Amino acid sequence: MKIKKNLSVIVVCALFLALSFLGNIKISSFAEQVEIMPSDQNLIDAISEASGGFNAEDPRVVDNLEVLDLSNKNIDSILNLNYWTFTALKTLNLSSNHISSVLPVYFSTMPNLIELNISNNKMSSFNLSGLTLKTLYAEDNMLTSVNLNCFSDEANTVANLCSNRITSIENVTNSSNINLPTVWLACNEITIDTEIVPTNFELVSQGAKEGKKFVTSGSIEIFESLTFPNLKVQYGETILSLGINNFSYGPFNIDFYDGDTLINSNYLKGFSFSVIPVPATIKYVINNLEVSYESVFTSNVKLVFETSVPDATIFFKLGSGAWVQGTEFTLNRTGNFNITTEIRINNVASETFSTMVSIKKVPTFWFFLGFLLFMIILFVLFFGFYYYTRSKKWRNK
Repeated sequence: MKIKKNLSVIVVCALFLALSFLGNIKISSFAEQVEIMPSDQNLIDAISEASGGFNAEDPRVVDNLEVLDLSNKNIDSILNLNYWTFTALKTLNLSSNHISSVLPVYFSTMPNLIELNISNNKMSSFNLSGLTLKTLYAEDNMLTSVNLNCFSDEANTVANLCSNRITSIENVTNSSNINLPTVWLACNEITIDTEIVPTNFELVSQGAKEGKKFVTSGSIEIFESLTFPNLKVQYGETILSLGINNFSYGPFNIDFYDGDTLINSNYLKGFSFSVIPVPATIKYVINNLEVSYESVFTSNVKLVFETSVPDATIFFKLGSGAWVQGTEFTLNRTGNFNITTEIRINNVASETFSTMVSIKKVPTFWFFLGFLLFMIILFVLFFGFYYYTRSKKWRNK
């Protein structure tokens, strides 16, 4: 009986140890996987919430998401985003965070990703080579140059690069042998002088659709489009070359044709622009000597208006007054004056240029002398009146 009791105890203990061992294997296995999760809790929480919780068997695999929205999650880095494998993910939204760096390895576990939104972050550059996107949203960053080698070789691809710090569209390149996407460049800092405009770039902020202005030059270089091999560009009846074209002052409407068929696609649309002269410059002259601009002058100043545009006419106005044709104007009274200039040539006006000038004359020697004489006369009159009244009272007594 004692032997049976001891045997039962041994069997129970053995079963308990076996179950504990098996349980520990499963628990420790999961624990190991959890322990090597990224330390960015914001990123972990955001992905867990979006996916409805991690897979208990393998938390690395997220296979139930086609769209992952991680916007406004206060994420600083996506360095460890490739810890998870997103087998079905097609759209990733990382907008409105604090991300400053993006590299291809971050997205290496997203084989089906075709739409990426990294707008409203803190990136000055990014590298997305190897991706095959159809749509990229990267507006509201600090980008100065972009290599668009991350797109699939399909039609209707789009890159939104609005509201960045791109100064020239030559800084938007593509090192791969695929079609460039339609590129949106609204609200950048693009220099318009002798600007290069590839046919698949849309300079929306510069008015590529309407009212585009070339302030100093009407020179456009048009690249041959891979999308439209029979590309023909013209304004009115004039056919342009696929190279550098120079325009005189005035408005122009550009249309694109594939052979004789007007093109109006996402890749290529006609646009309007105007070539306008540069505003006049202003020189400040006092006593026949040119002086530097000052917000406040202490004597009369002559404003001389100049332009480098041949055959142009200069107009100016004082405050909200009427436009006056002329090349100089003298301010000979005190006060604050708003001077606005404009250049006109062939009925085309430049942008206006305004400056504020104040005249505040300082007292001179004659002013002080006159003031002194005035005080002496006032003093004499005062004491004369005083003695007069005193003497009258004395006589009355």
